[in-house]
Amino acid sequence: MPKRWKRNSARLNKTLEEMIDEASEWDKRYLEVTVRSLELYDRDDHQELITKFLRRRARPEFYLVNHHSKRLWVADLLEAFERSRQDNYRRSWDESLLTGKVACGLVTLTDEKWACSDRRIQFDLARAKQKVRNALAGTSFIACFEAAIYKNEKWETDGREGHLINFHCHAVIWGNSRYDLNKLRKRARLRFKPILGNKSGFRMDSLKRQDDLEKTILYIAKMPVLGYRTLSNGTKKRQRSSKITFRSRRQLFHFMKNYKTFDVWLGSGEGRAIIRKAKRAVMKRAGSLKY
Repeated sequence: MPKRWKRNSARLNKTLEEMIDEASEWDKRYLEVTVRSLELYDRDDHQELITKFLRRRARPEFYLVNHHSKRLWVADLLEAFERSRQDNYRRSWDESLLTGKVACGLVTLTDEKWACSDRRIQFDLARAKQKVRNALAGTSFIACFEAAIYKNEKWETDGREGHLINFHCHAVIWGNSRYDLNKLRKRARLRFKPILGNKSGFRMDSLKRQDDLEKTILYIAKMPVLGYRTLSNGTKKRQRSSKITFRSRRQLFHFMKNYKTFDVWLGSGEGRAIIRKAKRAVMKRAGSLKY
């Protein structure tokens, strides 16, 4: 853990360490299952793919599929996020939340146009990012796109049927009041067409403490270890975490390896400055890495 992460509060410091340790365990599982999928389906060049994209030596390249790069990025992103409130308002996130100076939420966005088959993965990241910027205009946020694979849901893309891949966006947003965020929700929810029988493609959950914010940022930065399985409940569908096939994982890896870590992140308002500051810091640190 970098020294600059240390806090005056022992409680907060311990919480961060616990969260980072937990994320590290998921990273190990991600590496294991990803390597296994390449061994099974890329037998001729799996070692070359592993060396280029997954090894620790590849950290400075910031391939989206490299969990070592992700850990560098999320460290500087958390620091930039935490310092932003102090730098701009001379108070912590907890102080701002408790005194009502700011309201925060986790927004999850899905859209039918972002869904595809794992046999023909298609996703226009640039257009999706612009859609999110337009929908969340007028607020500050940092956001990240990720892909969810559904083990028991089929989807057809260009005549190729396979398991559903649901690209979606998580955004930590903040505004002057809960009223402002609710007004944003009412305005933006109609922009997103839901799938899987959901009534809306826009969901917002309240975030009330600083450690809620930190845990959420770590959550949206996670590597894809598990997928989902849907369960019918009358006219609605619930979803539960589930293991996914090695073939689906391999297909997603080959699509995502073409992106860098920073490509799937975006921000607006104060969030844009946080993303920019974190990227400068992590690129500077990457330049001095020892292999």
